[in-house]
Amino acid sequence: MAKKKYKPIPGGYVALPWNMLNHKAYIKLPPTAKGILPYFLGKVKIPCTDPQYYYVEYSLTYKEATHLGCARRSFSRVIETLMAHGFIEPVHWGQKNSSIFRLSRKWEKYGTAAFEPISWTEFRLAQVCKPVQNWHRTGDKNEPDEGEKEKQVGQK
Repeated sequence: MAKKKYKPIPGGYVALPWNMLNHKAYIKLPPTAKGILPYFLGKVKIPCTDPQYYYVEYSLTYKEATHLGCARRSFSRVIETLMAHGFIEPVHWGQKNSSIFRLSRKWEKYGTAAFEPISWTEFRLAQVCKPVQNWHRTGDKNEPDEGEKEKQVGQK
């Protein structure tokens, strides 16, 4: 009998490991979140065994979600649920541009005392409260900085 040749799956595939499928965090996900989770996992284009797998940053926009069959209002709930169950974590909240996420291993601790969920409101507050360097700048905005003053004096 001839040996079967390997045929690649057209379009690729997304790996959902058995330990994830059988975990309480996945089982308690609502159906819409279970349907969108593979698309979040598929955004990372490296193998799940690679050490950089959980550090790759990506975005899944509302427009992409609507093409996948998820309503805009449902998509915001899906993001919140996936964050609350520990599957994704936000990197950047995009108010006028797309939000950036990365995968998380927090789901492995879901249901234990060590699990710390994160929500959009907490993340937005933390992001807004980050210190901005030029807030307390003294002097007139039209005045050149000290370094620029020295350059101007040297040029005269």
